[in-house]
Order: sequence, then structure tokens, then C-alpha cells
Amino acid sequence: MAPTILIAEDEENISDILTAYLQHDGFNVRAVTDGSQALSIAKTTKIDLLLLDVMLPGMMGFEVLENLRQHSRLPVILLTSLSNETNRLHGFDLGADDYICKPFSPREVIARVKSVLRRAQIESTPIQIIEPPLGQLALNDDNFTAAIGSEKIIFTPSEFKLLKLFANRPNRIFSREELLDEVTGHFSECSYRAIDSHIKNLRRKLSSAAPQYHIIQSVYGVGYKLNQPFVSRSGE
Repeated sequence: MAPTILIAEDEENISDILTAYLQHDGFNVRAVTDGSQALSIAKTTKIDLLLLDVMLPGMMGFEVLENLRQHSRLPVILLTSLSNETNRLHGFDLGADDYICKPFSPREVIARVKSVLRRAQIESTPIQIIEPPLGQLALNDDNFTAAIGSEKIIFTPSEFKLLKLFANRPNRIFSREELLDEVTGHFSECSYRAIDSHIKNLRRKLSSAAPQYHIIQSVYGVGYKLNQPFVSRSGE
């Protein structure tokens, strides 16, 4: 059965062009013009991916995404003319799977849609349970959470993907290019900064649960790794 794409875009010409290209490529398409409609459909209807404009009437796209991520792993690609780095990083922090700036090529959008759907359909790899000195680091695929001992931590989808990658290969150093491939599947200067932002958020959340340990470590000039066992902060 062909995947169903929901387009939330208030510019009729853009919505029509995307609909035509997606349908030509074999996708089923629904289109709405405001954020509240998009959120309602995403919550109550089986769709496979949301193309979400940021500047929507009724409810801004960022607000739709933030609300959606409280209960759903639905793949979301943001569409916007807000191309500055702050807005892009904010979109990734809220849990966007990709971010496309206007004006864009409809063919690029199709390629990004297929890439995000492929990543979403890959079967989850088995999670290793890591047993550091203070207890277990356990990852829950169903709700993007992890537990360190009795402390539960909630992550965005992108943060969780990174943590899962680290957890399955403890002490293995990952370059930013490898981390980008896991999270977004494409490369740009903005994407590099997005990875750094995700790592910063990961560290902050892990540190709140285990402040006495370095869990995610920077390896200068190479990338990042998850320390196993965790490295004590004593002596800093």
C-alpha cells in the first residue's frame, strides 16, 4: 500500500505542486491549510509522513510539532522560509526529522520524503543494556526514553537516535558525518551545527540524571563517543 503524506501548507500553489509531484511518484496525499487541522489529522488518522510548513495560520508549525512529539513518532519534515540557523536548530530540537528551506525543488522534497521514510521503516536493532557503575542505561524505543538507575529521561527522536547509536557501540568514536547520516541522511554546515546542538542537549539531559559522570565525550578533531564504563567527573 502506498504511503500517505499529509501536507500542511497555506500557500495554495506550493501545496498543489507538492501534491502533484507526490501523487505522480505514487504517494497518497492529503492537504490542509492550517496547523490545528494538521495536528487533528495527525492524531486521529493513519498517515506516514507530515510535510509541515512553519508559518501556518491557527497554530504555528513549531507548535504543531511540539504537541505531536508528546505522543507520536510520526516522521515530520519542516518546510519554511525561515532559513536562519536558529530556526533550523529549534526545529531539530523539537524533533523534526528534516528541514527544507523555501524556495525548494519539488524533486528534492520527494527525495527527502523517501529518505526519511526509509529511515523510519528500518527495523529497530536490538538494544544492548549497558551496565555502568551506577546502574543500567536502558533505552525504550516506544517512547524515546532512557533510564539511568531510577532516573527516567525523555528525548526528542533525533536525540534518541544518537543515544541509541552510541549505546549499541560503546567507546566507539563516531564522526559528525556518521552521526548526520543517522539523524538526517544529508550534509550541510547547518546540519553539522544541528549535530552539535543535539549532543549538547544529550549531555544536559544525561548530566541531570547522573551529574557525577561524563557519559558522552568529545574526541578533539574526530567526533564523539559514549564512555563505558562512565567516566567520573571527580578531579575536574
